[in-house]
Amino acid sequence: MSHDPEEPSYAAALRRRQESLAAARKADKAAARTTPTRTAAGPADAPLLQWAHALAGATVRVQPSALAHRLVLCYRLAPRDGAPATGVPALVEGADTREAFVRRCLELQGQGAELLGGYDRASRRPQVLVLQHGDVTLTAQPAIAPAPTASLTPAQMLRKAEQDALVRAKSGGNKDAFGQGRQGGGKRR
Repeated sequence: MSHDPEEPSYAAALRRRQESLAAARKADKAAARTTPTRTAAGPADAPLLQWAHALAGATVRVQPSALAHRLVLCYRLAPRDGAPATGVPALVEGADTREAFVRRCLELQGQGAELLGGYDRASRRPQVLVLQHGDVTLTAQPAIAPAPTASLTPAQMLRKAEQDALVRAKSGGNKDAFGQGRQGGGKRR
């Protein structure tokens, strides 16, 4: 773009800053189109969350990327000023390829982070991380059992609900706190 040569330096700096922000927004929009957008944990993520809490304790922060990618990494950043690491929450984040996973592990190791473990969401298996000479080896552990499901079939649940409704009807369980039916009627005090 050609600009006025007599443009003040502050105006030129402002224009350059706005152009760079516009380019960054455009790049962010392009990246957002290719990045999975799932952010809420569902029942299928229960083994992942169980693994993270068992590994790191109660203070775990799950990044949205952990719920959308196949490989998941759990780590704890090194505390600043040499403070004890007990108060620092563990972070859980995801990577879509093994190469990205290894690259992130090496970056975190260079930053002094404590790598707690990995998890493969596809096989529901925790992974042991072994870092040697700039390479990360993943070794699968036994799979985590899925969360227990209801012991009743849907037909049994319906029969039980019908029986409960019948008991409530016979015992007057449809009355409100004032002894009146739920349809109203009567004078309340």
